[in-house]
Amino acid sequence: MNLRDILYPEGAVCVACGALHARDAQWSLCETCEAALSLLQGPRCPGCGGPGEGLCRRCRARGPGSLDAVTAAFAYTGTARLLVRALKYDGVHTAARALAAGMFRVRPKTPFDAIVPVPLHRWRERSRGFNQAETLSRLLGEAMGLPVLPLLTRARRTGTQTRLTASERAGNVEGAFAASAEALGLRLLLVDDVLTTGATAEACACALKAAGALRVELLAAAKAGIGADT
Repeated sequence: MNLRDILYPEGAVCVACGALHARDAQWSLCETCEAALSLLQGPRCPGCGGPGEGLCRRCRARGPGSLDAVTAAFAYTGTARLLVRALKYDGVHTAARALAAGMFRVRPKTPFDAIVPVPLHRWRERSRGFNQAETLSRLLGEAMGLPVLPLLTRARRTGTQTRLTASERAGNVEGAFAASAEALGLRLLLVDDVLTTGATAEACACALKAAGALRVELLAAAKAGIGADT
């Protein structure tokens, strides 16, 4: 439990904006932030999660990869962005409930055998104290009735992806993941907090497919590049 949880128990403060509120809003959000949290609407490209009917021009030009499909619940803006950052950087785990609820609503209807969180490097997880993708995976696993399997590890340490171009992101994570042989023959739902270019998810899927996974789809809490706050 962190200091914020002690000073402001669940339901006493909005986990997105930090405003005190009188009522116990669903997921500990104030009325304003709860009203602003809406799922991505309209048809989405199955290759990148962006808007569009079928594969977008960029995904058609890129050609098939290891990821079979991608889905994101929210645009990485507004309340969703605040929730992701509250979970990822401040360790506010109640924020994960609202994100996971949205992810559950847009989950792929494909049958899966297990959920696999995108892993952090061991030094980063040790310093942060948790892996936000695993936190989301546990909540989704409970809702979907699926086991959460740690089939992926970081084979090498990578620098932050934040300020890299799409091609630089792909190079940064190429060969960065290793998958367990237990992935053999499984249909897997890969889970992460934010989908930007998809380079990390693609590298994870590549490792899982190399280990024998039959299918790998990504489900992310939020998609960057949609809206003003990316």
